[in-house]
Amino acid sequence: MRVLPLTVAALQIAALTGCDAGPENVSGDAGPAGAPAPVSAVSVSVAPTSGPATSTPTVRASSTRSSTAPKTAPETAPETAPETAPATTTKTAPSTGIRATDWNNVTLKGFPTLGDLTFKNGKASSGADNCTMLPGGARPFYAEYLAEEPASAPVTEDSLILVDCGSDMRQQSLVPVKLGYDQKTRETVGAIKADAPTDWDEAMTFTSYRVENGTIVTTVRKTDGTPETRRYRFNGGTNWERF
Repeated sequence: MRVLPLTVAALQIAALTGCDAGPENVSGDAGPAGAPAPVSAVSVSVAPTSGPATSTPTVRASSTRSSTAPKTAPETAPETAPETAPATTTKTAPSTGIRATDWNNVTLKGFPTLGDLTFKNGKASSGADNCTMLPGGARPFYAEYLAEEPASAPVTEDSLILVDCGSDMRQQSLVPVKLGYDQKTRETVGAIKADAPTDWDEAMTFTSYRVENGTIVTTVRKTDGTPETRRYRFNGGTNWERF
């Protein structure tokens, strides 16, 4: 009769020892934002340590958990492979229309005051004026904002580019460019010129430009170095009005 209470007490001590030993052996870094609570991570890691320290009934509980583990492995492995495979085969369609322009080697028809300009390797000249296409790493902006296409032709994108021209002192210009009716030539639609430079090292520059609701919005650095936001809208012909 005394054997039974002693056995029960021994089992209770073993069970308490196994529960205390688990969390002390758990270590690891904190999870990122949005990760599961640390309690769930600890409960998973404690389960294997409680099996060997307890008697037969506790081992049955741990074996039940281990039997469920293999079920998750075959279910998740096949699902990930089909999802990643199509992503590697995606191809980007080639650029067409105005986006296919090689701006470093292009002829701009009707450039204001200079006529047709042919750029080679980003450079062009007309008389004493030398021009640089997209200076300082500038990029073209594409949008549908010039209503010059006839009703029978599909609407095509237009572009807005930055060109730097001059002889002794240089002056930047934002130049709207459209595709000609032959869908090949690049025609300018006027230009928005920077303020006249006050000295060779004091010239206004366009620091950003975009198209919003058919108007040109640009941020400039004026000749005195102060920034300013300007807006321009089309005013017919090749004219652009600041407002």
